[in-house]
Amino acid sequence: MKKRVLFSGFVLLVMACSIGMFRYVVSERNAGLDSDELEPGRRAEITPDLRSVNTTTTSKSRPIGFDKVIDPDRAEEEISRLLADDTVSKMHAARELLSIAADARVHANVRLNALSHGLTLTSDEDFADVVLADVEQNKFESPEMHRLLLDDAYDREDSAKLTAALALVKNAQGDLRSEAIQLLAFVTRHDDEESQTYETWRAIVTEYLRKGESDQE
Repeated sequence: MKKRVLFSGFVLLVMACSIGMFRYVVSERNAGLDSDELEPGRRAEITPDLRSVNTTTTSKSRPIGFDKVIDPDRAEEEISRLLADDTVSKMHAARELLSIAADARVHANVRLNALSHGLTLTSDEDFADVVLADVEQNKFESPEMHRLLLDDAYDREDSAKLTAALALVKNAQGDLRSEAIQLLAFVTRHDDEESQTYETWRAIVTEYLRKGESDQE
């Protein structure tokens, strides 16, 4: 009987020690989670990195709210929606269409279609704000897109016409670049020698537009 009591007491003592050790380990672990000494990798598992959340636009040519991510496989459907939705303003639709056109993940023919509609919906007054930055950065990089941009430039007023053609002198190749130079030369009444560099034509266009603004004052 005495041995049984001693054995029971020993079991209770072991259990008490185990519980105490468990509480100590848990307490230390919780304290470690609040400590600044926690390893960066461990802390990342516990606290999400809010810096990874993008709250601003990635394109200077489009304000916040217009650069939503489009599934490349649904781009054609999105084009149709934008063109059919009467509640969407022309400016909004143009920006969205040009965003699709600038997306290299989208099929080439769909991009070309989006660019065509985007240019059609963009007025001469809005061209610099809506289109020009992407043209200068060569986001519409294919020869077919360059052709479309140059054809569109012919029908625009001088400021949009010249800045678009100048961007194509910078980015286009071969006959398209030569044609863009000829357009610049015709409007500004300068020699169209192809030996003239992009920097030279930029200076010519800048001076021409500056003089035009001065004449209007």
